[in-house]
Amino acid sequence: MISLRDGLGVPMKAVREGRAAGRALRGVPALMRSFAGLHAELAGLRADLAGMPADSRRLADDVEVVHGDLTAMKADLAGTMAAVAPVHGDLSRVHAGLAPLSGQLDALLPKIDDLAGRVDEMRGELAGQVDGLRTDLSGLPFVSRS
Repeated sequence: MISLRDGLGVPMKAVREGRAAGRALRGVPALMRSFAGLHAELAGLRADLAGMPADSRRLADDVEVVHGDLTAMKADLAGTMAAVAPVHGDLSRVHAGLAPLSGQLDALLPKIDDLAGRVDEMRGELAGQVDGLRTDLSGLPFVSRS
């Protein structure tokens, strides 16, 4: 049987996962800057290699291939950033909405524990009253013992 405490764990898990997604998305701009820096370094390397002797041309060709790959990756990353931006905004709003929930749940858990203890006490009292009723009723002549 799922307890109330287990049921409250689901929103807490959502808060933790929202925070993890937000941290991951915050790293994307730095990644974009790194790609831009690497792109600029390769452009400089290309310029340096252009003046090299012909037997070093193979290295320059390899740099051209890497430069092309990085250009494609930069475009893909820009597209990904554009696609992720709305999700990031949504997650930011969800995070802001769920932020107070953690404190509220922390305040609620002791009350739930207290309520569970009171319910257990009531269950014990009711069991005692039912036993008392059985004892009282068993003394009546028209009640058979079971």
